Amino acid sequence: MARKSDVEPDNKERLLAAVAMVWQIRAKRRGESSVPQANPAFWHFLDEAHLKMELQQGIATLAENEAAEVRRMLSS
Repeated sequence: MARKSDVEPDNKERLLAAVAMVWQIRAKRRGESSVPQANPAFWHFLDEAHLKMELQQGIATLAENEAAEVRRMLSS
C-alpha cells in the first residue's frame, strides 16, 4: 500500500476530483442536488491505488458519454 507521502499530490488531487465527479454524475442522474461522496475531501483518506480502484468501478457504472466526460477531465 502506498503511503500518503509516496503519492504525487497533483495526481492524487486529479484522482480525487475524478472520483467526486463520478459521484456528482450519479447524484444528478438520481435527481439529487449533492451527496457526501461528490466532495473530493470525502475520499482524501484513500491512497492512490484505492482511488484508482474506486474510479474504475465508478466509471463502469456510467453511460459512455458520462464516462468520456470523466476521462476528458483526467486527461486535461
